[in-house]
Amino acid sequence: MEGTKEFSVDLDGRTVRIGVVSGLGNADRLIRKIESGEEQFDFVEVMACAGGCVAGAGQPFARSTEKRMRAEGLYKNDKALQIKRSEDNPVVDSLYKDLLKNREHDLLHVDYMHK
Repeated sequence: MEGTKEFSVDLDGRTVRIGVVSGLGNADRLIRKIESGEEQFDFVEVMACAGGCVAGAGQPFARSTEKRMRAEGLYKNDKALQIKRSEDNPVVDSLYKDLLKNREHDLLHVDYMHK
């Protein structure tokens, strides 16, 4: 997950170039290349933390080896899952239709007020 990954996909006869950059230093370098015309992308995903959220500041502290192992485990589990998105999960669908009963905003959202 170091640096920048780039790839192209064919979308209805048009080649779309996609870049994924990990870490703000790498994002800065890629922006400079795009601005200079050295690189061109149709879409760029920027992950502020090196390695993305798997290794980000919100995760438990770990060294690079543990971060790599964490990422490998998550990607392995993701490949094995039949349901990839929460909106496709029948349990989540049932939760919203039955238990939450149109109260999801009141029950799941938080408002912060300055005192």
